[in-house]
Amino acid sequence: MVDGLRPDDIVARIGGDEFVLVRCNLQTLEQATAFAEEARSALGVALDVGGRSFQVTASIGVALSTASDTPDSLLRDADDAMCQAKQDGRNRITAFDMRARQRAHRRQSIAQAMAQGLERHHFHLEYQPVFELPHRRVVGFEALLRWEHPVFGSISPSEFIPIAEASGMIVPLGDWVLEEAIHQLAAWQGASDVDNGLWMAVNLSADQLRQPQLVERIAGLIARAGVMAGTVHLEITESSLMDRVDNAIEILTALRALGTRISIDDFGTGYSSLSYLSRLPVDIIKIDRSFVEGLGEGRPDTLIVRAIMALAATLDLHVVAEGVERAEQADLLTELGCEFGQGFFWSRSLRPQEARRWIDVVSRVG
Repeated sequence: MVDGLRPDDIVARIGGDEFVLVRCNLQTLEQATAFAEEARSALGVALDVGGRSFQVTASIGVALSTASDTPDSLLRDADDAMCQAKQDGRNRITAFDMRARQRAHRRQSIAQAMAQGLERHHFHLEYQPVFELPHRRVVGFEALLRWEHPVFGSISPSEFIPIAEASGMIVPLGDWVLEEAIHQLAAWQGASDVDNGLWMAVNLSADQLRQPQLVERIAGLIARAGVMAGTVHLEITESSLMDRVDNAIEILTALRALGTRISIDDFGTGYSSLSYLSRLPVDIIKIDRSFVEGLGEGRPDTLIVRAIMALAATLDLHVVAEGVERAEQADLLTELGCEFGQGFFWSRSLRPQEARRWIDVVSRVG
């Protein structure tokens, strides 16, 4: 790479594993991208370190200056493009464009609005029923976070959750969800005609798992609400577990000692979890909706679900299938021995009042 540099090129490290490469007098974005490709190719040469070969990869964001740009704005645009390159799969080049600037501006606006949104009660929870498949009765709910912004309107969790994780807001948001969901569970369980075994599933993020007082906080919430610990189900994604496995096992063991149930969410979409599954203190695995969507006679996803069911039986784990949308999916899951399911086939996520009325209807039918 050094051989390809001009005397007036600038190379600088700006922090961590991030570097800036500046070349003047490029006229087109195509020229700038070609220069970036030269840099990526040069970095991709295998390096020998202590007799071992290492391959360096790079995610590169390209920005071409305009008359209105400042050094700060040009650096910001290149950084936004680099972030997009990472999101698109890493080890690639992404050029900045106006759409990227608009996306970056929206991300920044959303990140800045989160703390205020939490303070002003713009967030709320909805609850999706979980069914016991053989008897088609409601046994619990999953708490799902929703955001109604006064300017942006309804913001999808798929958009704001990654921003919350990147900005550090995921921890206060997660704490609020835990408190609100457990409080709602106590209200439902306190109703004389509702089964006290009704459970509430709440998602925990990887950042929450790293909080030193997490176990004590959850213990306090359960005690103050007066709910049975076994009716609080804590859901963790496979990727969260694999981030720091030994630490995750320690925390989950302590949470399980409280009496709570531990679930692995989106099972089958992560990596390496099978080698750790027998070590993990978990009670439930949730089959990802992508496998449920592909269910059908002779289809590969049916074989995958069948294998998950066999694995769960061997390890004495319960199974919840997510994303059930059709009667044939519910029937096939029941035939395969799946105990629980949730999805639009039965109900979308509901506000508390709607959920309570729905519990009453199912109770009367049962």
